[in-house]
Amino acid sequence: MFFRKKKPVKEAARGGAGGDGGFDAELLHDLSSHFAIGEQILLRPEYIRELEVKSIVVGMLVNQRVIYANEDLSWDEASRTMLFHSRDDVASISRVETFALLLPLENSDDRKMSYQRKEELSRVGLFKRGNTITAMSAGGGHSSYTIDGLVTGYMRLRQGLFVNHEVAVLDFDADSFKVSERRKYQRLLTAVPATVRALKGERVFDALLVDFVEDAGRFLIDDPAASAVLLEGKPVGVSVEMSELDRRYRLEGAVRKVEGNQVVVRFRNIFKEGAFTPFTTLDGIEIKAMLQKLPQSRPA
Repeated sequence: MFFRKKKPVKEAARGGAGGDGGFDAELLHDLSSHFAIGEQILLRPEYIRELEVKSIVVGMLVNQRVIYANEDLSWDEASRTMLFHSRDDVASISRVETFALLLPLENSDDRKMSYQRKEELSRVGLFKRGNTITAMSAGGGHSSYTIDGLVTGYMRLRQGLFVNHEVAVLDFDADSFKVSERRKYQRLLTAVPATVRALKGERVFDALLVDFVEDAGRFLIDDPAASAVLLEGKPVGVSVEMSELDRRYRLEGAVRKVEGNQVVVRFRNIFKEGAFTPFTTLDGIEIKAMLQKLPQSRPA
């Protein structure tokens, strides 16, 4: 019901609140990254502040357009706008008037709750229209992203991976978007030769590992062609060379963030004894200990 066939346009139509409200596309880029479709989030109902309920983002509403997949939105660095991709056109979004997350009406935490908590939640209803809920990104990393939302209605998804699921519409106030540090690891700044490549591509990019924590690394890549290949969420392979120490680490992971000519990779696998195995905290500690021995490395 939200899509109509139309010719390509330069600017996506604005919907919802009028006046001077809304926010710019850069904040939408942050929101869509940290509350991505398919990602788990934590919900804190206003009426039971100490309770946290897990949920999964199954869609978004941006300027009254339904976003069914993360690929429907992309960031255009040149114009610093978000691009909305539909079947008929590609529209730019420079200003966001409305933003909402679409969340399944069911939650998976019932079995973990005490009887008293279940009764309390059942009595007030998590997604009762008019309820205020704080959402917090739960995808790991070193910062906690929170935003306050209001349950404004319900709908059934008509397309996408989660088609026919009934969802609650959690409408958000951009002014409540907060970023707070929850850093559990000390960053180590360095400058170590490395390579980064997309796992489903043959192109290998020379890079420098410039920032490392136990589960992720930031890589500086000067080749401008990398921006078209190493996209957020893309599976990648990484090789880190420590020739001074006669060490080489081969890792696999996914691009967590792209910032100019730098990409942040979250590690998932490490090559050991002839095969890739799941990356562990102990692996991260070992790499960090090796990096610490290099003269160019220092704590952030």
